Amino acid sequence: MSDNSPVTEKNYEPFIKKRFEERVSLELTHTYLCRAIQKNQRNPDEQITALTPLNAIQDDVDDSEGVTSSSNPDDDMEPSAKRSRASDNPENEKFDSIKSKDPISCDPKIYDPPGPRSNIDSDPVQFEAVRDVFEEEAEHLTDRFADPVKLQDIPDILFCRRISKEFSERMEEIELPIARLTVSIDMESVIVQIYDKNEPSAMEPTESEPIRIRYQKIQERIPVGICALYVTRKDYKTVAACDIFFLLQHPDLKLQILQFYISEGGDRYIDVSFQKLILKLLERLKHEIRVEKFIYTYSREELYVPDTVTNYLPQFVRAFQPGTLRKMDLTLWDDRRVLERGMYEPIKELSFEDVFGTRQWKEAIQLDDLEGVVPKDWDNLIHLKTVNMKSVDQNDLKCILNHIPKFAELKFQVTYEELDIEDVKKAFRGHGKFDADPGSKEFDLGLKFYREVEDGRVLVYKLDSDLLDICFQNEKPDCQLFD
Repeated sequence: MSDNSPVTEKNYEPFIKKRFEERVSLELTHTYLCRAIQKNQRNPDEQITALTPLNAIQDDVDDSEGVTSSSNPDDDMEPSAKRSRASDNPENEKFDSIKSKDPISCDPKIYDPPGPRSNIDSDPVQFEAVRDVFEEEAEHLTDRFADPVKLQDIPDILFCRRISKEFSERMEEIELPIARLTVSIDMESVIVQIYDKNEPSAMEPTESEPIRIRYQKIQERIPVGICALYVTRKDYKTVAACDIFFLLQHPDLKLQILQFYISEGGDRYIDVSFQKLILKLLERLKHEIRVEKFIYTYSREELYVPDTVTNYLPQFVRAFQPGTLRKMDLTLWDDRRVLERGMYEPIKELSFEDVFGTRQWKEAIQLDDLEGVVPKDWDNLIHLKTVNMKSVDQNDLKCILNHIPKFAELKFQVTYEELDIEDVKKAFRGHGKFDADPGSKEFDLGLKFYREVEDGRVLVYKLDSDLLDICFQNEKPDCQLFD
């Protein structure tokens, strides 16, 4: 029968195939199909066909597909997730206007494809009949996946994974060509960008166009660039979390960059609870994922709003294979508009003890922290090779003097945007010699400082307007030195 024939209990395959072409999920296709047949039985004059727009039968279809949100997404989180998000305490009511909305549940079972379903007498077509058609169509679709898989195949691979346990296992065996994975979290959407490892410019997003998948609840179509796919569902955060885990789970994956970014600041905090589901799913793996650079945006919501957990950096770091994580770039979500109301106490310092204690942190070589997210605890920074930060002051310089950097045999470098020459004088004077007279008016940045350590070697501190280099120098200085 043709696609424009009415959908019936016997003529349902064209309808299912059309939904497969549109990449409507298996569960929702079954729901749409049953509603379409029932409507045709009730209204013979307005028959629904495979070509009928879905909005004609969408009014009584629940898009949740069995996934529900939870008011307590942070229960049982380790170790910094120490509280539930329950907000029935009257004292917490004042925070309702700024706290994040719609946190999701954290049941890892939601990742699994739907299992076999028993027949339901009220269904004109049973669920397994719909799955049979989907599996047949998926066989034709997956036959065209070449070796190696192309970047543009990934959305179809993600779709086929949800059809059955067999397809899920087959799709998980495919090695995906991913060099960089960027996750952008907004108030009403999650955008995943996937960069091709086969492109020589994969590290440069301006030169290499990624696949973009936008997960959102609403139906509007917002252009986000070429190669864009839209996944519009009520449980879009859960779907995004499961897809991100799938992209990360292959044992041979080697990511140059993994990024979790929170979009520009608004007047309330943005929900990031789907990160917890990703972490729960990562616990399934027998291996740790390999990530060279991790870019992470912190949210300060948990410091202002009681019963909230928003920062999962320690858990992500522990999920990375030790020795592979070389660089970390940390930023802070801009919550100025949230705090302009003046209702809240000044922010406490973010805790990094759980991060500092990880083997992955101790084996990293570079930190980018231009917003002052990380406490300036030089005991936990001096092992790095490069530290990029907003400013360096007198206390920082004094702390640096108390350590021999791990990479001083080569070079330990600190970059900054702000450094006062008077701080250099006060911190360094009495601990070594300058290559310029600190008492002269011309004394300024663009100088060297020499300090002898206990074994007789000399550490040289080269201070310019935007960087500090420290390394050992075996030969004697060839210039006049000043105390």
